[in-house]
Amino acid sequence: MSRWPPTAGTTGEVNVRVVCSAPQPYSSQQGGNGRDGDSAAQRHLLFIITDSGISFDPTEAATADTTLSVEERPVGGLGIFLVRELMDSINYERTGGKNILTLKKTITNQPQHEDDN
Repeated sequence: MSRWPPTAGTTGEVNVRVVCSAPQPYSSQQGGNGRDGDSAAQRHLLFIITDSGISFDPTEAATADTTLSVEERPVGGLGIFLVRELMDSINYERTGGKNILTLKKTITNQPQHEDDN
């Protein structure tokens, strides 16, 4: 039986940085009415995960076969599958002996309807 996740090269620390961006609401001087949410405003979440472990590019990992039953499916791969499904973009690079994984998610505010209150 193999061990998952593999332990080779997992010493060291993992750093996670989360960056959030939000559009500036239009002021009345810029021609807007100062209310955020008049249109579908976009916000972004950016997750930057770094470690100094062995080189591993999750963007090149095989896609998990979710059509198989739990008994038939090999161990591993569902976390990568979930990230691929949830994120808008995934970028991997190996720089200076570090794995750097950047995940981006765009969040769009939909205008509220009166019955949503």
